[in-house]
Amino acid sequence: MTPALARSLALGLEARIKGVYLGRACRPDPWTLGFEMPGGLTLGFCWEPSTPCAGLCTWRWPRGTPEEILSRHAQGARVTAVLAVAGEPIVRVELAGEGARALVWEAIGRSANALLLGEGDQILWSGRLLKGPLRSGRTGEPWIQPPPRAGVSPEEASEYGEPSTYVLEEGPGLLMQGLLTRGRRAADAALGQRAKTLARKIEAVEEERREGEAWSALEPLAQALVASGNLGHRGETERHVLDYTKDPPREEILPLDPAKTVQENALALFKRVQKGRAREHATARVLAECRAELQAIPVRREAILACTDLSVLFPARGREGKRAAAGQFRRTLPPGVAAVPLPKGFAGYAGKNAAGNDTVSFRLGRGGDFWFHAEDYAGCHVVVRCPAKLEDLPYDVEQAAALYAAVHSGAPPGNRVAVVTSRCKFLRRVPGAPGRVMMGSHRTVFVDLPPPR
Repeated sequence: MTPALARSLALGLEARIKGVYLGRACRPDPWTLGFEMPGGLTLGFCWEPSTPCAGLCTWRWPRGTPEEILSRHAQGARVTAVLAVAGEPIVRVELAGEGARALVWEAIGRSANALLLGEGDQILWSGRLLKGPLRSGRTGEPWIQPPPRAGVSPEEASEYGEPSTYVLEEGPGLLMQGLLTRGRRAADAALGQRAKTLARKIEAVEEERREGEAWSALEPLAQALVASGNLGHRGETERHVLDYTKDPPREEILPLDPAKTVQENALALFKRVQKGRAREHATARVLAECRAELQAIPVRREAILACTDLSVLFPARGREGKRAAAGQFRRTLPPGVAAVPLPKGFAGYAGKNAAGNDTVSFRLGRGGDFWFHAEDYAGCHVVVRCPAKLEDLPYDVEQAAALYAAVHSGAPPGNRVAVVTSRCKFLRRVPGAPGRVMMGSHRTVFVDLPPPR
């Protein structure tokens, strides 16, 4: 992707989607993002470093599992302009809406990315996290436009050609090919993992079947024990019995439980025989199913590698998973409370004032939720919901929450700020001081505030 091609893409998109409202988000895989638009079109972006591409697709995108923040902040936003960053293969889609202010697509080689920006170009969401100082993509940090490259070649500076060619043909074709390739690769890897799982399951079930056969083989000995007489005797540790299933009959030494009578030992053996036969029957059915599925995997793999249907490679998730993900977010927030954009689908809330802080810490926050506040500075309380009852938050989620608390505090820009974090169950109100808390167990994390712009 060259700056000239990015400029041509921006011109083509500007002519077609300016003034149009973004529909629901589609996130089929970690490298692509699409927004449905009127007329059956989908505005799609891919930031895979090897093949970054974008365009307006007329084919139906698989929905995938888009993060809730994309729906809350970008869905319903109106496109006001599409711009290309001078000297860089970067396209910026300006938005007018309640949350998002711009959608930025960076096709800059290994640092390719897609970002959703809010007020003041603060990053609300990013397709991937990077280690670079300028292109980190961390939530809560400001997006910094890269400086123009020096020594742009004449080929890059020249016009790419007719904008509609790439927007409607080349770009969508590359997006489709990339989704097919990654979808096939993921489905093939899933089949390989399934084959390994089936092989381990067959091995374990065969071990259970052998154990069941050994239990079933105890029936002649149980019958011989009953035929040996003196069934009410207790205290024997073993008894010699004749196994008449052998030719000629053979004497066997049968261990007994001395706490039970001979008859009770015989009943225990018969029960084990019944369990063995039931296990043989159950394991035979399971083995047949597993072996049939294992034999069908090569055929399924061939079909997957030749598949051109995105709905097959990216099957839609059921409603239960959808409801579970949506249930982590409150659709309406109390007065004085703001939603905090966090990665990986975590829900966060912050107080806008003292009353909002009190609401966040003691009404919205539950016992196991995580709580953040900038140490030694007045600022907002941040609570991160933890419905899965995790012992610790993922590192990027913790850093994003701590950075939000530090940014929305009295800490000066450009400094390293200590942020205290605790659980809501360790918080106590300070009587007569709304918005102030006393903490029990807590620890400190450090974040670097961005320098003043």
